Amino acid sequence: MAITIAQKPNGTSISFDRGKWQGSSAYVIRDDAGAQLNAGQIMSDTNVNAKLGPSDMGGSSGALDELDGAGVSGSAIYFAGRLRQVGFDLKQVDDGGYVWEAVVHFDSSVGDSTFAT
Repeated sequence: MAITIAQKPNGTSISFDRGKWQGSSAYVIRDDAGAQLNAGQIMSDTNVNAKLGPSDMGGSSGALDELDGAGVSGSAIYFAGRLRQVGFDLKQVDDGGYVWEAVVHFDSSVGDSTFAT
């Protein structure tokens, strides 16, 4: 049994309004052998925690790294200084606990313009 986490196609949303950034990134979580999962199993998985968990709760804010394409040759690091990973939602998307969805939320770490409130 291995838990997998993969970004959903068209699962990322970024907005800039009144000098502040916001965004989200959605992921699909499942067991590669097709077993049922519960929230405790999901959050105990080190790969899931590294992706979803902000650094202040033991994760590595991996979803934020993914926005910038960390590890991809030639990718610009644009959002790392502008966004912070502030939380996530985890929900079961089928009746048996076989497929889960996580949505990571991002917020401005600093205002990018004089219009910031």
